[in-house]
This record gives sequence, structure tokens and C-alpha cells, in this order.
Amino acid sequence: MAPDTYYFFFSIILVLGVILHIANMVYFRVKGKTIVGNRYRPGTPEHATLKRYSSNRYLTIVLMLAMLLVANLALDVYRLLHLSNREYARGILIYAPVSCVLLAVLVLVSAYKKYGNNRLSGRRG
Repeated sequence: MAPDTYYFFFSIILVLGVILHIANMVYFRVKGKTIVGNRYRPGTPEHATLKRYSSNRYLTIVLMLAMLLVANLALDVYRLLHLSNREYARGILIYAPVSCVLLAVLVLVSAYKKYGNNRLSGRRG
């Protein structure tokens, strides 16, 4: 059952990553700053790159990718629900999403502590 477990974890992580990317780009488009990551001043190459990635075209492509990944995850959940070993299915359907969300929160907190508020560039605020 190890390949099923790894595939399910990987599917959840991909969906969470794409959703975080979409939220970050939409927030950048609306507010002009990112949820996760450094702040970039207007006129810099990084700011222009983020503007390009938050355009309608790129957001449409990422949304289509997100729909494919969510459909893949739904099919994986359906497949797990119809396994002969019900205890394994119940356990993995509860343990995997909870542990992936906790891991994502830990990674985001760690990244914010390390890179938040432009700590690498010496600027604060």
C-alpha cells in the first residue's frame, strides 16, 4: 500500500501548492503585494515578472491545471473509498490531509520567519 499512500500525499501537496500560488497571484493583482514571499518595488524586474504571472492568461492556465489536479485528487479519494481494506482507507483519508496541512503551515511559518519583511535585503517594513 505504500505507492497508494505516496501518490495520495503527492496529490494533496500538489493541490495545496497550486491553490497557494493562485491565492498569492490574485492577492498580488488586487493589493500589489504577495501573501508569501518578498515584497518588490514597482519598476524592478521581479515586480514585472509577478505582474506577468498574475495576468488573466497565466491565471487561466493555472486554474485549468488546478481543476485537473483537483479532479485527480477526487478520483484518488474515490479509489481509496472503494478499497477492500476499509480501515486503511479511513486512516489515510484522515491522516494524509491533516498531516499535509500541518506540514504546509510549518513550511509557511518557517519561510516567513526566514524571508518575511525583506529580511534578506536588510530593509524592514
